Amino acid sequence: MVGKGGMPASFDIKAHRMMPLRVDKVGDMIFATFSDEAPDLRSFLGPAMCRAIERIFVRPTKVIGRVAQRIEANWKLYAENSRDSYHGGLLHLFYTTFGLWRPAQDSKAEIDEVYGSHNSFQIRKPQQAEDAEKHKEETARPLDAMTLLDPTLLELRQDIGDDISLSIQSIFPSVVLQQIGQALAVRHMIVREPGAMDLVWTYFGFQDDEEEMTRHRLRAINMGGPAGYVSLEDGEAVEICTDGIKGPDGHSLILMDIEKAENPTVPMGLDENAVRGFWKGYLKLMRAGEGQ
Repeated sequence: MVGKGGMPASFDIKAHRMMPLRVDKVGDMIFATFSDEAPDLRSFLGPAMCRAIERIFVRPTKVIGRVAQRIEANWKLYAENSRDSYHGGLLHLFYTTFGLWRPAQDSKAEIDEVYGSHNSFQIRKPQQAEDAEKHKEETARPLDAMTLLDPTLLELRQDIGDDISLSIQSIFPSVVLQQIGQALAVRHMIVREPGAMDLVWTYFGFQDDEEEMTRHRLRAINMGGPAGYVSLEDGEAVEICTDGIKGPDGHSLILMDIEKAENPTVPMGLDENAVRGFWKGYLKLMRAGEGQ
């Protein structure tokens, strides 16, 4: 103030800048790293994961909502959750009750062999009539047991250009890119401490969406997020697991054969390869500084 204080004339602000980030993107997803040793983005993700991202970001996008939730669980449990294709039909009753998940539905999963990124998707063609009796046999829940006051929530529209109705892509280590019907979102895990993380949801649509399509996406968003009809159980489940695996001294040991982390040869939901792939990639990076 009044010519006093501040830095001396010899101070070079360029020599004291913040640590720079390396930034790159695939589609409209922007990635950044502080590491100079990290591989380039497309090499890190692998071709299959890049294709899955580019499938979603087929046109210029716009953000239509954002919300965050605190989950009192270790972040790696949520990373497992998004890769665990068993739990879709077991935990999320909304899926099975309203036919969004069916055992006979066409499905596929892909795993990146380097860092264990994972993409699983299901195909449901809108033009195909649903077989009510078949659905009853698969789910043991009559279709008329529960209904929605606004059934347009489940309306599937082909705005991406294929028949994929559900896609969950877990990008190592802390990001999920999702399509649940017309609900498009990115989930980002932010670690706060070993037993707590924030999950940030960013919902988006396309810049050329008409107003009615944007409203439809906003309706579909009700399936995701902290209180989502589908996603509500995930946060609670990983908190229960966090408490359940604690041993007498607060620790437990669970063994997993990560060498069996291979791309599945069976339909999605019948193996643990994606979970194994995550741990294989995680241990590879954690051991990198140990010369192993």
